[in-house]
Amino acid sequence: MNDPGLPAFENQRSSGQDILLPKVAKGRQERMLLVEISSRDRNLLSYPTPSVFRWKFQRPMKDIKSVTLVGATIPNRIFNLDVGWNAFTFQEAALTWTVTLTPGIYTAATLATALQAALNALDSVSNTYVCTVLGSTDQLKISTSGSVAFSLLFASGQYVDQYENNVLRMMNSPARMMGFLTADYVSNTKQIISPFAADCDFLTNRIYLYLNQDNAFDMITTERTSGRKGPFTILYLDPAVAYTTVNKNTYEFAPIYLSTPAPIARLINLDIALRDEFYRPLNLNGRDFTLVLEVLYLE
Repeated sequence: MNDPGLPAFENQRSSGQDILLPKVAKGRQERMLLVEISSRDRNLLSYPTPSVFRWKFQRPMKDIKSVTLVGATIPNRIFNLDVGWNAFTFQEAALTWTVTLTPGIYTAATLATALQAALNALDSVSNTYVCTVLGSTDQLKISTSGSVAFSLLFASGQYVDQYENNVLRMMNSPARMMGFLTADYVSNTKQIISPFAADCDFLTNRIYLYLNQDNAFDMITTERTSGRKGPFTILYLDPAVAYTTVNKNTYEFAPIYLSTPAPIARLINLDIALRDEFYRPLNLNGRDFTLVLEVLYLE
């Protein structure tokens, strides 16, 4: 018993009590780990293309508080015309054809050259076509010296862009790249000129990085408009170089995914994808990319 004349001390114990009472748990400490993720380390049989794959940690990570992108090396030469939006319906008099452009990387000028070759290669076509880009406005001009009227059927043809509440939801033709809207265009004075500039880079001047934990939930730091799935982050590419390099010195912000109110209990795999604005996997033409993540966890 304590002597009432002596001061009482908190957690005062008699001899031998340390053996019987549990130890007071120490506070857990935060630890930081840098993780390099390379698409070259994917399972090539399960994920033949580098833009979508599952990556496995060297060891399971526990009690993760945050994941931050602190570095990346991304190839810039991404197919801006690919299967899914590389075809449209062309009409000459009462005859119609499907014009299919070869997937690849195009500028406005090379797109005009490819379009001209595709139109003149159509079976039984009457006119001979010339496709050029107007230097002062970047508009696409399709002209002919022939006498048969021709049309581009971007609204009533087989390949039509998809809209929801007048908002473009899916691009199913190259109309936008060539400067056209979702409408049918009929030749006037033997020519059709796009109402807007041909823009081959709007799909690939930025890419959307998606991270998913073990196919369970998405790590989202960026919200988009209604109906668009939010990515982990958006990477803006520099078309002047072969690869865009991202680090803390060159990137204006570091996207951070915070796990609240509780940390991620266990993390074994990450599902990683590079996609365009319509959530389609990017065609990197076999080129690999790397990410560096900063993982903050409790130990």
